[in-house]
Amino acid sequence: PTAIFERIPFDWILFNRLLKRPNIARPSYGGNYNESLTLVKEMILEEYNNLLEDGAEQEELPNFSLVFLSDGKPSDCNPGHARERTEILKSLVDSLKGRFSCYAMGIGAPETEFEVLQSMVDTVKVNGGSGQFVHAGTSTVKLSQTFSQISSTMTSNRTTLLG
Repeated sequence: PTAIFERIPFDWILFNRLLKRPNIARPSYGGNYNESLTLVKEMILEEYNNLLEDGAEQEELPNFSLVFLSDGKPSDCNPGHARERTEILKSLVDSLKGRFSCYAMGIGAPETEFEVLQSMVDTVKVNGGSGQFVHAGTSTVKLSQTFSQISSTMTSNRTTLLG
């Protein structure tokens, strides 16, 4: 499996893309969470270090947020993968001195397995970051509510850091 990585704003354009997704692709077993998390970690730490090199003070740094979307259980789900995932997330929270939030959104039927997403959020929170897991289901109404909820929480985190 290969991680598909896109860096795009969390906005209504993304929301509309998500609404169209079920018509384009079907869920399949093969998502590699750890590869994706490694790419995200590298990108966030690069941005973080660039800000520090440009003279930003620690208290001026933003809260970095990850919104992780999945349609179910990852393919990298054995105990070794779980430990690796925990270490990636713990390292990210530690490196950012707690200025990290992980929002995990499960998109799928009620019986879909999203325990790994919940575990990712729990790992971030236990280690000093913030986050939230939401099972958005498959309805457009629930997806819209979840999208708004995560967006509001991200805005609230930004405001708290600035205040």
